[in-house]
Amino acid sequence: MATYWNVPLNLEIAKRYADLGGAAYDIETTIEICRRAEEYAAPDHYDGLLAEALTIAAVVRYARCFASGVRLRIPEDIVAQLSPEQQKRHARIIELRNKHITHSVNPFEENTVVASVSDRPEQHEITGVSVQSARVTSIGRDGFAALRELAETALAHLQILIEAERAKVFQAAKQLDFEELRSRDLPEAFAPSVDEVSRRRR
Repeated sequence: MATYWNVPLNLEIAKRYADLGGAAYDIETTIEICRRAEEYAAPDHYDGLLAEALTIAAVVRYARCFASGVRLRIPEDIVAQLSPEQQKRHARIIELRNKHITHSVNPFEENTVVASVSDRPEQHEITGVSVQSARVTSIGRDGFAALRELAETALAHLQILIEAERAKVFQAAKQLDFEELRSRDLPEAFAPSVDEVSRRRR
């Protein structure tokens, strides 16, 4: 029985395939987060803090696929293939990420300083001051369902691009010397150090 192992293909042509595969992973994760959130966002299971955490996770996972960075962003023609309603939903998710979750810009957060006063006529002193915070914390069950459906549609379009890139890389790989490939070392274990958090990935 033959034994197979995976060796790294450091080919320029493979970079786009790798980037699209990374984006697909993020969108698949978005879909799974939304599925779980739809369960927890039900009234009989509602947990506000968990709903907020899942909202942040799902929105950031989805939006990072369309933002600039080391990894190639998902091509804009994927967004162009969405329905008009899905395009509006996509734009709202990106704005939610940019102007509420990662930066406090829009009216979805309000922090007001208040003074505690008594309604008793004989009390004339302020008893304290505090900050009252109000914010949008969750996209809600319907929002999770809508984001899941959006992500599923985007993923279906993305998989067509991935398959085209996979075919190109496969053809390029078949042109390489087989014995040289077989002699290559296995990839190093993926274990980045916490000290590398600020280092830019190649």
